[in-house]
Amino acid sequence: MEANKIALLIFRYQKNNLQDHEQEELQEWLEQSQENRDFFNRVTANGYQETIAKIDKAAVWQKIVAPSREKQSRKIKFTYQEVIAAAIILLLLSVALYAYIIKNSFDHKYTLKTKDSQDRPKEAGKQISVSSNLLAIPFVRLWNGAIIDLNTLSSIQPLRIGHLQITYANRHIKFDTIPGFGKFDAFTFPFFFFMENSITSPPNYKIHVTLPDGTEITLNEKSTLQFSSPYVTNARRVELSGEAYFKVKPQYLIDVSKVPFFVKANSMEIKVTGTEFNVTADKNNGTVRTTLIEGQIEAIKDTVVRKLVPGQEITLNDRGELTSPKQINVKKAVAWKMSIKYKNASVQEVLKEIERLYGVTIICNETFDNELTITIPPQKTAREALEFIRKLKVANYTIDGKIAIVKKYSPLP
Repeated sequence: MEANKIALLIFRYQKNNLQDHEQEELQEWLEQSQENRDFFNRVTANGYQETIAKIDKAAVWQKIVAPSREKQSRKIKFTYQEVIAAAIILLLLSVALYAYIIKNSFDHKYTLKTKDSQDRPKEAGKQISVSSNLLAIPFVRLWNGAIIDLNTLSSIQPLRIGHLQITYANRHIKFDTIPGFGKFDAFTFPFFFFMENSITSPPNYKIHVTLPDGTEITLNEKSTLQFSSPYVTNARRVELSGEAYFKVKPQYLIDVSKVPFFVKANSMEIKVTGTEFNVTADKNNGTVRTTLIEGQIEAIKDTVVRKLVPGQEITLNDRGELTSPKQINVKKAVAWKMSIKYKNASVQEVLKEIERLYGVTIICNETFDNELTITIPPQKTAREALEFIRKLKVANYTIDGKIAIVKKYSPLP
């Protein structure tokens, strides 16, 4: 197993954030040798992180990457085990340093209350209990364990946590990476690249996500997307549980080769270079269904690789087998993306979603006191979608081409 993967698993273990398959991977690594178990016990022991925090990381870094000319002239041989150990230790040093910086810079007014926390959100309104209410709200779980209620964020004042900047408005969350913070940044300490975050949508709640590389994702209800920020230089990887529609933005290296984008869904992986596709991953039975809308993707399961062309769908069945690609009705497969579901939402919020989905401009100078609980199935036009609101006697509308004017409801003459 790669050194950075081992370090990541140990780090997640310490944060009590291991997924089932990751727990199995870590256990398998521990069973490989006594040396692995000794190392694990040492770095997870009480007080280890405090000890690491006292080390002069800058000095360690210089000793590793900037040896003196005298040392450079010598031929030094290292065993494979020594190289791996050094890589792991450096990774853990980076993690410890990064955790220390974030711990002292993070604004906790956005975080939710967990079972063992007595912190009370300042701007989030009433105290929220994760154990009882977490499944009912959209939230982000950051690599350092912080859980953020998206409803407490603002598009005007982005939330900045280390190298990550987050904005949220109208069910659209945007992640940006900040080149540096203080004297430390992702380019000085490249091992920060594996820091992972996740975003979860509750029932009846779709979330539109823009990742740091510009990739756009529509996350269906009851789904979770996990991603690293920033990505490593030669690959972009995310993990999905539930359903999402991806519009991957192409990214290129200096040599003009494309940086692949990988989606892990249960035990299957999807390789992309820039395209649009839909993925449904059922974590209960391990099945995955992938539909290609535009471009080209590869579905990978162990040593089996299948290429798809637009209009095709492939399935990983409950026996762990990849089926052959087949032609399907694409519009039917992604119909959920055009549906609108809101519970106790403002009229303005629903209008914004209609505007986004149907490519129209909605002009509304009215102030609505109503809260809407509404489900609008996929429609052909914005007019048909607006008709659902009119039938609720909330608003009237007129529409001319791509411009719609919405006013408070009054009986039509």
